[in-house]
Amino acid sequence: DPKVIATQIKVSLATVYNIRKAMEGMDPMISRKPGTGGHNKKRSGEFLDLLQEDIKKDPTKSMRKIAAERNVAPITVKWAVHQDLGLKSFVRTPRHLSHNRFS
Repeated sequence: DPKVIATQIKVSLATVYNIRKAMEGMDPMISRKPGTGGHNKKRSGEFLDLLQEDIKKDPTKSMRKIAAERNVAPITVKWAVHQDLGLKSFVRTPRHLSHNRFS
């Protein structure tokens, strides 16, 4: 009943009738427009290969520096390193120069 619909969703009765009239000629199966499927466009196979080469050349280089050189966001490099390549971040811990003497 259009009156029930109008009161439930708090629109005018004319709006309910206009929508019903507009939908009369439409296909009963309304679906969303298919997307482009453009996820992870930057993290292609070529990008991952070059990234892995860069890491092998200099594993101490920061991910931010690699991102700046590759002209991508730092999060893109971080996800590629951790998720796609399965690598862990390398952090050099500062130690005393003569730490062997104290242990």
